[in-house]
Amino acid sequence: VNGWTWTFDGGSPMNSTAQNPSVTYSTPGLYSVTLVATDGGSNDTETKTGYIHVVPVAATIPLLEGFESYSTLAGVQEWGIINAVGNGFELATATGLNSSKSARLMNYNQSAGDVDELVSSPVDLSGISQVTLSFRYAHKRRNSSDEDKLRVLISNTCGDSWVIRKTLLLASSSAIQGTSFTPSSENDWTTVHVTNITASYLVDNFRYKFNFEGGGGNNIYLDNINIY
Repeated sequence: VNGWTWTFDGGSPMNSTAQNPSVTYSTPGLYSVTLVATDGGSNDTETKTGYIHVVPVAATIPLLEGFESYSTLAGVQEWGIINAVGNGFELATATGLNSSKSARLMNYNQSAGDVDELVSSPVDLSGISQVTLSFRYAHKRRNSSDEDKLRVLISNTCGDSWVIRKTLLLASSSAIQGTSFTPSSENDWTTVHVTNITASYLVDNFRYKFNFEGGGGNNIYLDNINIY
């Protein structure tokens, strides 16, 4: 390759022929990027849709996320969805815990080993001496041998690096349901508290994310995320 032609929707500059350009965005959102690479004789073009996530100004605490204000999770400023294969996290209606909405991953019938993530925008924890992250999840096993896992990770670098703070082995506690699972009562939900958010993570660009690794199991739902 000896030539690069970039197009950055919403970026400044919008176009560049540099190999490794620097681009600035002034408005939060999800943006696409296109690269045309050439060797002087032939071209190869690739477009990544929603590839660049420009996060909004950090939220403050106490923070409560019940997903009620969204009509979709795709493309919203507050959440990033990482989905390499199969289904990704999405908004579900008529499924929330004492509410109408929740975040859902339809894992039923997906291949074992698929990994999906739901990534938060920043939260300002500067000046706080202690913080807890809590959330509710609903999940049931598909069979006695599945191995679904849910991890909670946090970042003090606005998402450049992450550490795991909670790993839930969902096969160890969930009931078995051989059909596609949808929560139908408050008893389907489990509350989790993440308290090991140490002082070095009490920064103004704290972020957290949920990492789900499918193990041949069933669907999972998230709701009522609380940072206090």
